[in-house]
Amino acid sequence: MTNLEVAWVLEDIARLLEIKEESVFKIRAYRKAGKAIQRLPEEISRLYAENRLEDIPGIGKNIAAKIAELIETGSCRYHESLREEIPDILKEMVHIPGVGVKSARLIYNSFQPESLEDLQRVAKDRKIRNLPGMGAKTEIAILRGIDLLRRGSGATPLGVAMPLAQEIVKYLSAMPEVIRIEVAGSVRRGKAEVGDIDIVIATGEPGKVGETFTKYPQVKEVLARSETKVSVLTWLGSQVDLRLVTEEEFVTAWHYFTGSREHNARLRQRAKEQGLKINEYGIFKGKQKLPVTSEEDIYRTLNLSYIMPELREDRGEVEAAQGDSLPRLVETEDIKGDLHLHTNWSDGINTIRELALAAKDRGYQYIAVTDHSRSLRIAGGLSIEMLRKQREEIDRLNEELAPFRIFAGVEADILADGTLDYPDAVLRELDLVIASVHSNFRMDRKTMTDRIVKALTNPWVHFLGHPTGRLIGRRPGYEVDMEAVMQAAVDYGKALEINASPDRLDLRDEHVRMAKEKGISIVINTDGHDKVKLAEMYYGVITARRGWLTADEVVNTWDLEKVEQWLKK
Repeated sequence: MTNLEVAWVLEDIARLLEIKEESVFKIRAYRKAGKAIQRLPEEISRLYAENRLEDIPGIGKNIAAKIAELIETGSCRYHESLREEIPDILKEMVHIPGVGVKSARLIYNSFQPESLEDLQRVAKDRKIRNLPGMGAKTEIAILRGIDLLRRGSGATPLGVAMPLAQEIVKYLSAMPEVIRIEVAGSVRRGKAEVGDIDIVIATGEPGKVGETFTKYPQVKEVLARSETKVSVLTWLGSQVDLRLVTEEEFVTAWHYFTGSREHNARLRQRAKEQGLKINEYGIFKGKQKLPVTSEEDIYRTLNLSYIMPELREDRGEVEAAQGDSLPRLVETEDIKGDLHLHTNWSDGINTIRELALAAKDRGYQYIAVTDHSRSLRIAGGLSIEMLRKQREEIDRLNEELAPFRIFAGVEADILADGTLDYPDAVLRELDLVIASVHSNFRMDRKTMTDRIVKALTNPWVHFLGHPTGRLIGRRPGYEVDMEAVMQAAVDYGKALEINASPDRLDLRDEHVRMAKEKGISIVINTDGHDKVKLAEMYYGVITARRGWLTADEVVNTWDLEKVEQWLKK
């Protein structure tokens, strides 16, 4: 067995022991041993042959014996017994995105589900949200995850596909046979939903790399395998395609498998017009293969400026690159604050102070606390009295944390008739007001459009939250005329939100491009319900980049003083 395969087994033992609630020291020992083996500069089989397993830091007699068994037989009886001992439903639950080992164990011990159907029923009955540390978002994540597991292959939300792809890259990059490895396909382009997860590897030993990959713990089924491609189905329901190429072919293969198909077709046509040929193996002039050491070389050879992966959709990027007029796209490092966050005053987990400190740690200058308004009782919406008490706490924290700024805001429900959930006399007291739809999703297109447009006429509203209401993989969004909504945003000087939660990514990229063309300001927010979710800003920025946005077009790339001025308009 390779170092990586042994490490995978030890880490799986640690995960199974965690499910069993074994000693934290025992769990840590197996996890530490797995990491130590991944970092070894020489093969574990050689150390075994030389009786030097216990020389590895963190590996004692007990774990060394299990490693020896793995090397001798290809399996470990202790590992197999753990797998047999733990119920299949628990092993499936830990593969559901958003459900960690502790959460899975808590849910299992509380409700004893015997199948995914049982778990789905518990989530739909809204019982999970009452467990410690759980909430409505956990239930939604579980329901979506069950759908993914059942679906087998098919569209996978970017928020599921990206971490899985990155995890595979992290593990396989530890193999000495892997010269270079990168994520490609629609994951690299940042599409909200992706098909297959494509990963390109440069290696001189494709057979060994492919064989090792098929033993990765997330692999449920091997679909196909050859010297150039390995396709598997994971427990998450996603198909992963490993493309195995030579080091010389890597750059053009990485570019080709990044796509999109339409973008590649445009480049092939352009190459043909210049007497060239381009494919995954290289760029050719007649029989001569031209030197390519980077993707920039590919575009330069075609007399184009470099096109970022997020733009490669044949939506005018080739023409812009020909005229050297591509925008300088917004980057995560440009973000200076998050203007849509929920705290434990409503349905969030963290205190205002905890969120503020986490944001400061990210280098932010400001955040906005925007808990739910009173009509959303299921999410602990705030009464007028509670909203004013919250403002008092925010004022105290602003004195303590200055110059960092916490804006006192609210996510106000747009009621069925287009009015907001608080009277204007209350809204005018706040620093920031988000208007969002959280109910009556089945309205017809005209009624829903009129409802949202009316909300945007309110002088105290700053922007429209998650404008189409979609939940990726679960709800397509309500029927609404986005052209009319955007025109209202222009007419009344409102911004629109890109909700960065990977459950939403709303606005979607094509709507972002529309808003850009109309000169509408965009706010990228996480809609975070705990401080960990601040990291999801990354997904919102990807969506903004797919919509061709520059930093100047995004409100929360502005410094504090400029945002304060914008909020007071």
